[in-house]
Amino acid sequence: MCRAAGKAQCKTCPDARPVVLPENEDSVTLWCEVCNTCWRIGVLGERLGLDYMQVEQVARWHEIELRTPRIRNGIRLLERLTMEMKSGA
Repeated sequence: MCRAAGKAQCKTCPDARPVVLPENEDSVTLWCEVCNTCWRIGVLGERLGLDYMQVEQVARWHEIELRTPRIRNGIRLLERLTMEMKSGA
């Protein structure tokens, strides 16, 4: 259901859920777990980046190998996009 129009979602709806490719499911699972809790925070409360020690611990809990390039690059991409979005860049 579209939150904006109160009707079925169309393909161009900005509120539509992104399609997750099967090969990215573990990266997205890990991101969903760390995106709200594993940030390094600066003095003024701004996000400085992910705390990768915590991210690695969460990955171990979910039995996801963070050291593989595909997972590591996916998490770094999502981190960078989030930082850009928060900074208004």
